[in-house]
Formats: sequence, structure tokens, C-alpha cells
Amino acid sequence: MKKFIFYTLFMLLQLIQATASDIIITFDPPSLPGGSKALQSYTENGMVFSGKLDRPFSHNDAGLSNRPNNGTAALNVTRYYTRFNPISPVLFDLLQVDLAEYSTIYAYPQTITFTGHKSDSSTVAATFVTDGIMDGIEPLADFETFTFDTSFRNLIYVEMSANFTIDNMHIRIPSEPFVAPIANTGEDQIVYAFYDGMALVTLDGSDSNDPDGKELTYKWTWTIDSNVVCEVNGVNPTIELPVGLHNIQLVVNNGTMDSVPDDVNITVIAPMECDVKITPQTINRKSEQPNIHACLELPAGLDANAVDVNEPFILYPAGIEATKQQFVSIITGDQNVTGVMLFFDKAQLMENILADGLTELSVEGRLTSGQYFYGSDTVRIKE
Repeated sequence: MKKFIFYTLFMLLQLIQATASDIIITFDPPSLPGGSKALQSYTENGMVFSGKLDRPFSHNDAGLSNRPNNGTAALNVTRYYTRFNPISPVLFDLLQVDLAEYSTIYAYPQTITFTGHKSDSSTVAATFVTDGIMDGIEPLADFETFTFDTSFRNLIYVEMSANFTIDNMHIRIPSEPFVAPIANTGEDQIVYAFYDGMALVTLDGSDSNDPDGKELTYKWTWTIDSNVVCEVNGVNPTIELPVGLHNIQLVVNNGTMDSVPDDVNITVIAPMECDVKITPQTINRKSEQPNIHACLELPAGLDANAVDVNEPFILYPAGIEATKQQFVSIITGDQNVTGVMLFFDKAQLMENILADGLTELSVEGRLTSGQYFYGSDTVRIKE
């Protein structure tokens, strides 16, 4: 979710403030008919609430069945790792908030953690526990008011962790706000993995900026398999990602303070696996045979027109290009499929594979769509 456009539109309005500005986020703007609306983000009074996962919020009108009720609308937080921050890149103080459980169906004490990220890259945390008492019907006070201590000052953004309901958030913008840099990760990307299931991705933070023109440093972070945290620096780093959907976060720093994070989603599409037969099955290093042959079937339903002929076929693990290729018709049972006969230089292969014995060789090509396809076969190499 890109905040760059919002920053550009609202920056001047937010910076010109003669006195400290107190903001109450009431979450009262009406939902769509029906009383509830799932949202990817929510914006009110210059503050934006966002999340990494799909539709992390539900905006509910007062009196909605099974939801906590204080007589006004509120926001259900339905995913982990949501956050909020000013639309424009200024620091803010978090003073107070009303919290309740997620629904009357799960009316038990809920532990809710707020993590504040400050301009010096430090963090502060506050954990509140609700009482677990609510019925969704007035006048029972389903919501409780919690107050943050003075450590929640000069914040860039705040992350929230838990499933809960939030209302009446009290925020203060200092009279002389600092201006934070702006991170911009660019557009989401779709990339294609090689035969080994990994893809090279170039990230783009070049549209990030500092309102005062200060030089920026760039820190990109993401997780693999939900537990391996990765990090890289630079404006346009190239990284390696496995097949799947990856959310990558960028924070820029102007030498004084961090930006609010910006996120980009990278979708890595798996290669298509198909059949290949490599001959000879036993490769004699001393033989005078000049070539190794590979007959690679194209994925089902595809013909020669689907193959990117400008991209060479590669034989791994040696990483050598085919010296010749020829499309052929292959009869498999009662089906006629398209294949490609490939020739690889045997001497070049032997130079790159030093060990004798059983070896798995893989042949990779690329379709005009950008997706890769490959096949693997095992041969024996002997002296």
C-alpha cells in the first residue's frame, strides 16, 4: 500500500501548525449499508490505518450483532501486524485509546500490544489486557479506556498486534513537527523462478525522498517461511526469493529519523516441470562423442510458438548453453506433443562436472510469457 501519493497531497497542510494539535479518531464515519465493511485501510483526521495482509479491518456501526457496543461506530482489527501513522510524514504522540474484545462470541480477556517506532529507530511498547466482559448491548461498558505513558511521544508509526476492537484514539501532533523522509517501494511485481525455484528480484526505492533534500539510506526487510528475517541495504538491491508471495518492507533514514515503512508485494511464480530424456545415459569422459543430447517435452498444450527462442536453453549444474535446438513432434501413447531436441557440448559439460558417478542434469527454457520450464534426468559419468 503506497503512501507516497497521500504524502505529496497532504504534506503542506499538515506541517503548518501554530499550536499542538489534538486529534480524536472516533471511527464514526458511517459504514456502507448493512453496518459493516471489510477494509484494506482506514483513514480519518489525517491518520491512516493499514496492514500487510488482505483486508485487515472491519468498520462496524454501533449496535451491530455480536460486536462490542458503546453507542458509536468502531474498528475491528482482524489481522496481526497492522499499523497506523499520519498521512503526512510528521511525528505524533499517542495518548489514549478505548479497547474492547473482538466480539461477544469470544468475550474473554484479550492481550493487545502497541509498539511505537520513534525517529531515532528505537521502539517502545505498551501491553493492555481487556477485562473480557461485554454483551454488545448498551449500557454495559464494553470498552475500556487505556492511557499510554510519556514514552509514546515523537512517534513515526505504531504497530498493533492482536484481534480486538478499537475506538476513540487520542493523538497529538506537536506544534513544531519534525519532517520525516518518505519511503516508496514502487509497484508490486510478478517475477518467475528458475528451475531451482528461486528468482532474482530487483527492488526499487528510487522514488523515496526527503522533504529537506537530505541524503537517504535504505533498509529492506522481509521474512522467509515466517521465521527467517532477511535484510539488505541500497536503493536498488537485487535479492533472491523462493516461489510464493513475499511482502517486503522499506524504511529510509535521512541521518536523523526513519520514515514510515512502505511495502511492496513480490509474487514469485514457479517454473513448469516437464519430461526430459538425456542421452547417452552413460557419459564416458574419454569417448570422442562431441555432444550430449536432451529431448525436452514442452508443457501440455504448448507448441513452439510459446517458447522464447531469444532465451537460450541452459543445462545445469554446468550452466552451459545449447549449441543447437530443433523442435520435434513426440508421440506419447495416443497424444502428439511438441518437444525440442537440444545439443550441448560434451567437453564443456565435463569441464564443469568433475566428479564421476550418478549426476542429475536439468534443462531449462523460457516461455514468451516469461515463465520458465524445465526437466531433470539422471545420468552416469565415468572415466
